[in-house]
Amino acid sequence: MTAMPETRLAREAELCYASLPLVTDHHCWHGDGESVGADLVLAQMAKNAFAARQALASLLQIVPDTHGCACGEALATAVITSRATVPAVVRDGLDLLIGKYPSC
Repeated sequence: MTAMPETRLAREAELCYASLPLVTDHHCWHGDGESVGADLVLAQMAKNAFAARQALASLLQIVPDTHGCACGEALATAVITSRATVPAVVRDGLDLLIGKYPSC
């Protein structure tokens, strides 16, 4: 329904991220109108899959292999807590994300 958890986690993992949300049941937000069954949702999903493949194929033609964004260093200034004050078990758990930054 939302891309919030994925977006936040991608940022914390310093990944470049974009979403391509596609509606499968536009009737779900209101109470009146036709009833939507699994068959209609599956048919819409098939249409969306085709549209997504077309969009990605087009996008991959124009997106450069390298770019100048700062996604890969998003956490460089995000942590302001002194490393010395963070318990070792917490530092160890965060090492995958912030271990490359000695000041974190």
